[in-house]
Amino acid sequence: MTDEFAKTVNRIISDMYQAISNVNTTVLLIDSSGTINCIWRNLSSLEQYMLNAAVGEEIFKCEPSSRILMRAITSECFVEDIVKINSGESMAILGISIHVEDTEELGGLGVFMPFERENIDSARGLIKITAATLEGQWRAIYHKRNYEQLYRNFSGVMGTLSAGIVVTDKNLAVAHINDAAVKLLRLEHRELIGENIDLCLHSGGMFLHILQNLQDNVGTKRNIQLEGTDIECEIYPIYKGAAEEDCEGLIIKLNPPRHLKLDKRSKRHMGVHFHFGDIHGKSKGIQEAIRLGKIASESLSNVLILGESGTGKELFAQAIHNYSVRREGPFVTVNCGALREELVEYELLGCEERMPGGADIMGKQGKFEQANGGTLFLDEIGDMSADSQAILLRVLQNQEIVRTGGSKKIKVNVRIIAATNRNMDQLVQEHKFRGDLYYRLNVFTLNLPSLADRKEDILLLSDYFIKNYSETLGKPAKRLSSDVAKLLFDYDWPGNIRELKNVIQRAVNISRENVILPEDLPLNLQSFKAGKSQAGMSKTKVIPKISSLNKVQQLEKNAIVEALNKCNGNISKTAEFLGLNRRTLYRRMDNYGIDAKQYKT
Repeated sequence: MTDEFAKTVNRIISDMYQAISNVNTTVLLIDSSGTINCIWRNLSSLEQYMLNAAVGEEIFKCEPSSRILMRAITSECFVEDIVKINSGESMAILGISIHVEDTEELGGLGVFMPFERENIDSARGLIKITAATLEGQWRAIYHKRNYEQLYRNFSGVMGTLSAGIVVTDKNLAVAHINDAAVKLLRLEHRELIGENIDLCLHSGGMFLHILQNLQDNVGTKRNIQLEGTDIECEIYPIYKGAAEEDCEGLIIKLNPPRHLKLDKRSKRHMGVHFHFGDIHGKSKGIQEAIRLGKIASESLSNVLILGESGTGKELFAQAIHNYSVRREGPFVTVNCGALREELVEYELLGCEERMPGGADIMGKQGKFEQANGGTLFLDEIGDMSADSQAILLRVLQNQEIVRTGGSKKIKVNVRIIAATNRNMDQLVQEHKFRGDLYYRLNVFTLNLPSLADRKEDILLLSDYFIKNYSETLGKPAKRLSSDVAKLLFDYDWPGNIRELKNVIQRAVNISRENVILPEDLPLNLQSFKAGKSQAGMSKTKVIPKISSLNKVQQLEKNAIVEALNKCNGNISKTAEFLGLNRRTLYRRMDNYGIDAKQYKT
C-alpha cells in the first residue's frame, strides 16, 4: 500500500467510522492474507466489545470470531454474522472484500459493533459504499484518474440510505443499487446490474435525455410509472474531476409517493400484527426460538418453521416478517392443506381465463403476485399436493410466474416462510414430498417447543391470557386457584398454546368468582384431575374397563379407536390425525387398554 493510498484509506474509513457513531465499534482493514493493516477504535469502548487485536497480527489467530472475514476476502462478497459475547449481549460482524478489476485484490474491511437493529441497516450501507469508494480511489491512483468528485457524491448518498439509490455509468448502465431501490422496483440485483436504466424502468428514454441536457436538469425531479404506481426520481450527475464537465453517470434517488407508503402501512396492519414482543415465555426453548427468529429476520433466505399444532407457527411467521426489511410489504397466507386440487394453479399463479365452475374472475392475481415485495406464508406445507409442490418449485427456481391461461412471464420477488407439524424428513424418504423443494425451503429451520416441553411458561402464559380475556370480555380481574394452577402445570397439553388459550377463555367466561376453580375448567381437564387422584390412591396401575369410564372418557376412547381404524393402526398417522403427540397417544391407549396391533391390516 503506497503512502498516497494509505492517506486516502485513512480519510475514507475515518469518515465511515464517524458516520457509524457508536463508541463500541471497531473497524479493521486487513490484507488478502488476513494480516491487520489498520485499526479504528475508541479506547473508551466497553471491555466486552474491545477486540484483542493489533496491527501486524493475523486476524483469525487473535480474534477467532472473525474467521468470517476471510470468507469475505476469498469469496469476494459481503458477509455478516452475529456472535454472543461474554456479557450475554450480541456483537455484529460485517465484512466485505476490496478488489479491483477482479484480479488485483487489496484485502477486506471488517466492522465489529453491538447488534442494535436500528443501526445495523445503515452500517451495512456504509461499509458497502466505503468498499466501493476505496476501489474507486485505487483505480484513480493507479490509472491516473481523479475520482474525488465520485467520492463526494458517494458521501452524499450515505445520508440518503433509507431512499432507493441507483448509480449508473456514462452509458446509463446500472453500476450500483441499494436494497431500498431493489425492494421498490421489485427486481433482483442480478436483473439490474449492467442493464440500461431507461430499459429497466420503462422510462421511454427520459434518463438519456437528461444526460444529454445536464445544464437544464441538475437536481431535477421527474415521475415515472412502474406497474401503475407513480415513483418520483431525483437525478444528479456524477462528474469526472472537480470541474463540472465530462459526466461519468447519474445518481438516481427513488422516492415512493406518500399514498404508496400509506397503502403499505394499511396492508401491513391487515391481520399482520404479531411481533416478537407478543411471544411470551422465559423457558430456554422459547427464548432460543425467538433469538433464531430474529436472526432469520435479518436474512433474505427461506424459513421453515417446525412444531406441533398450536405452538404458534403463524405467530412466529408474522413476527419474522414484521422484523425484516420486507415489513412494509404484504404478508400473504396460504393454507396448503386446504388447497383444492383442481384450483391449485389458479390460487397460486392467478388466471387469465374463467376458473372451473364459470366464475368470472379473469385477470385475477394469484398468491405469489399478491405477496410480491413481501412474504408468502405457506402453512401446513407438509400437506401440499404433488401438483402444488411442482408449481412452487418452478416459481422458486425461476422467480417468475405465468398466470393460468396466459403467456406473459411476470417477475415476482417473494420471501417464503413455510410451516408444518409433520416430519418432513420422513415425508421426503417416503417420496410424499419432493426432496429438491424441501432443500430449497429448509434454508433456515426454526423448531418451536411444545407446551409440554416448556412447563415453566404455563402459569406465565395463563396469567397473560387471563388478563387479556378479562379486558376483552369486560370481566373482573381473576386469578388461578392453587388446585387449578397445579392441574394446568401437570396437564400435558396436546393442543399446546391454542388449547391453553381456549381453556382460559372458557374459564374467564363462566367463572362466577374472582378465583378460577377446577369446576370452571373443561370436562377433559376435570377428568384428568380425577384420574390423577385415583392413580395416587393405588400403587398399581389399573386399566379402566369400558363400564368404569365416564362419558367424556368413553368419547375419547371411541375417537382413538376410530382413528386407529382409519390409519390402519399406524401410531404416527393416528397421533397426527387426532392432533396429539405420540407420547400422549401411547399413554391414553395404555389407560384405555387399546392395542394398536388389532387395527393393522
